[in-house]
Amino acid sequence: MLSATYYQIRKNKLDADIKKIVLPFNIMLTAFNSSKYNISNGYITPCHIKYHLSFFVIILFLNTLSFINMYHLASKSVEAAIFIRIDFPFYLPFYAFNYLLLMICNIIHSSDNIFLVLKLQEIHRKCDIRTSFKYFIVCNWISVLLVAPLVFSCFVFLSLYFDLNLFELWCGFLTISYNLNVVYATRVMVLLRMYLDAWIEQIKNIERSGQGDLNIWREMFDVYQNILKAYESYKICFRVLLMWRIIILVCNSIAVVGVHLMY
Repeated sequence: MLSATYYQIRKNKLDADIKKIVLPFNIMLTAFNSSKYNISNGYITPCHIKYHLSFFVIILFLNTLSFINMYHLASKSVEAAIFIRIDFPFYLPFYAFNYLLLMICNIIHSSDNIFLVLKLQEIHRKCDIRTSFKYFIVCNWISVLLVAPLVFSCFVFLSLYFDLNLFELWCGFLTISYNLNVVYATRVMVLLRMYLDAWIEQIKNIERSGQGDLNIWREMFDVYQNILKAYESYKICFRVLLMWRIIILVCNSIAVVGVHLMY
């Protein structure tokens, strides 16, 4: 007799279109240590907690070494000394908490992330976005593939300017995971907006045709409820991460202003 877990996994099978939507994000988030779920043989399942813990320990270790190395460089370079002086209260605590927050959110909201994808799948089956679907997929790939080079280029510049070593470059490279989370959250919101626009257009078409019976209206109401549930799930999955991202941007801005005021 098959277990309840088997039946639950069977419900998590992804359609071809949904796999195309989440594939670029799943690949890049997995590559940069922030996978929200595992996709294998067309099924979406939670990541094992060991995956998150092991990568967090490695990243925290590398960032600690990076901080120690930068502190020693302060005695050899005026620019590095300024950088350390301004970032000392923020660098290690912020980066450590950054990775810790990512790990905790991915673990706590593992089922929520899967629920969101499955809810998007239910909506996708009823909302017609064929005219813009291919464009959306292309934009997804462009978005995730541009994040890594842009962020990495910034850290290359900082490493060359401050004469830092590969530890800083490597640790900076790992911060791409947080930026990928922001891109993922943005693209999901765009997709939800596309579904809502498609739903509104379908409602208008039904009204114009005058052929909407009770079953059709019930079906459209169910789609609307799924959109609302997806929005609620979205807020659960990304609210904390996006708020923390705003805090980081504010603190970085304060640090930059501090540099200009002091020097």
